[in-house]
Amino acid sequence: MGGMESPNDSTKKDEPKAGADPGLTIENVGIGNFMVASALPDSIRNPAIGKPADGSPKMHSYLDAAVRPLAESIASTEKDADELSGYMRGFLKTVPIFMKGRVALPSLALAYMSDEVKVGDTMQNQLTDAGLGLGKGALLKASFRVFEGHGLTPATTGLGLGIINRGSDAMLTRNNYYDAKGEFSLSQGMARTLSVTANPAALAIDAFAFGVNDALFATAFNKTRGAVAYKPSYLYTASAGTMGLTTGFGRELDRQIREDGQLDLKELTTKSLMQGAFDAAAGRVGAWQATRGTRLEADAPGAMERARTTPFQRGEIVDARQQLLRDGTFIPERQATGLHTETWFGKVKTESGEVIPAVFRPNDRTEAFAIRMQNEIAGYGMNGLGFKTNVPATVARTAEINGKSYSGYIQEMNGPNLVEHVRSNVGLPENLAVPRPKATEVLKSSTSLSTSYADAFTHRMVMGEWDNHAMNMSVSDKVHNIDLGYAFRVPKTTLEFAPLPMARKAHETMSQGLYNELAGKALSPEAKSEMQNLYQRYSSSEGRAQLEALGLTPRQVDGVLGRTNWFATRAFYPRQQEAVSYVYLAKLSQLAKSVLKRPAPQTLAEAPANGS
Repeated sequence: MGGMESPNDSTKKDEPKAGADPGLTIENVGIGNFMVASALPDSIRNPAIGKPADGSPKMHSYLDAAVRPLAESIASTEKDADELSGYMRGFLKTVPIFMKGRVALPSLALAYMSDEVKVGDTMQNQLTDAGLGLGKGALLKASFRVFEGHGLTPATTGLGLGIINRGSDAMLTRNNYYDAKGEFSLSQGMARTLSVTANPAALAIDAFAFGVNDALFATAFNKTRGAVAYKPSYLYTASAGTMGLTTGFGRELDRQIREDGQLDLKELTTKSLMQGAFDAAAGRVGAWQATRGTRLEADAPGAMERARTTPFQRGEIVDARQQLLRDGTFIPERQATGLHTETWFGKVKTESGEVIPAVFRPNDRTEAFAIRMQNEIAGYGMNGLGFKTNVPATVARTAEINGKSYSGYIQEMNGPNLVEHVRSNVGLPENLAVPRPKATEVLKSSTSLSTSYADAFTHRMVMGEWDNHAMNMSVSDKVHNIDLGYAFRVPKTTLEFAPLPMARKAHETMSQGLYNELAGKALSPEAKSEMQNLYQRYSSSEGRAQLEALGLTPRQVDGVLGRTNWFATRAFYPRQQEAVSYVYLAKLSQLAKSVLKRPAPQTLAEAPANGS
């Protein structure tokens, strides 16, 4: 991996004099070192074996020898060439960590082994170093796969890789286990590993880099409405950059302490940023390779307009519940405030006298309205095809408000939102947040509620929604999905077939707490079977036509089926990406805003007199 190597790591040891005793005895190395060293081959126990005499030129790795001519053609001094070579080797070793497919592992092995094996070294040393180099690369690759599989954010992934990189590089470098006399010292190697990995200053930089990256990712997630989660070009670049920054800082800090005996903050900062930049570029290249072949063909021209004008979308083909909402009289009661689209709460009175609580949204001719109307009508229609979207009955219609007729759509209201439902169950007033343990206790207290929540959240992800907090669910006899303003986005790559559970914002931290009861767990056998049946039924040409008739384009249908198949084949709830520091920064920002909005205290002169 990237970062500058200590000169001690790539210089040759003195050739021992003829007949010299390597000094491997319990008395002079200690029993622990003796037991470990005795089991090691000669090339590890005594690196001086097979080495040229003192004064020989510096030994370079094969990878260094390959990139050095380019580094020397750019750099003006030998020192600058050494540094540039380090950055270039770091770049070449970082790329395969983020690659996928058949070429990823061979590229990883070649890069790490060639940077550990020294030109002109003994065969035994070369074989040993090749194994150690392979171990470094394999550890980083495996760690990245685990982090990515667990849905960790780029900040967490980069931080973890940076710490593992520093530690593995020190622990799996042969020369670190020899003292100035060339004698094996396990304690020295472990101390060096601990020093590089857990140096307080390096850990402080780790924390700083994590916080900045975490906040940037959460901000990007919000601004792109979750789309950034499907962009390895951002995720891998951020992870690799964080890894390079933290690794470069830790290694350079260790080098300055050991070799210079003093700190040069300017050089420390420069080398850290340079390593971060090179590794970030490597992550971007790895992302490019990993995403080749994932692009989807775009919908045909006019596909979206045709989808939004199907008979089901226009309210011409309806079921019985939709008919009541469409043909009854809407009685508006109050207009909602603070929402993205104009919204009126009221009720529908049917010819039979039934009163149905409902919400009507007038068409304001914006794209945001068109998307929401299409999504919520199609989402409700999926219930009729066997999907458990639990979207309340929704249909297009006109309604009269303040003496004026508006076109738009109406949706049945099914109880309070999930936050209000939980708050009422635990007896908390509106001004108090619901603690996570209380919220999960309410969810677990009812099997029907927890099962319905799991069904609703699963199908919310099937529909491709990203704004998945508890206030976008309502509760009556079951949990319903509402506010589908960002569902059914047209996928551009097959990466978007992966469901996205993360909430846009954590109302009272309750949303993450509730979903964490599912995250990483297996679907029930019934849920898995349902997903398999749904995919099998609607992946046919006839099934796809049924989904398109609800008001979805062919690519939107691809997204629904892709996410359905994800659940059918993997059969577990995906883990969510939680931007930890962003949540706390947002809370601090809200607190600061509330303090600034408070009126200033009255002075004695301004205060009213008693009795006035």
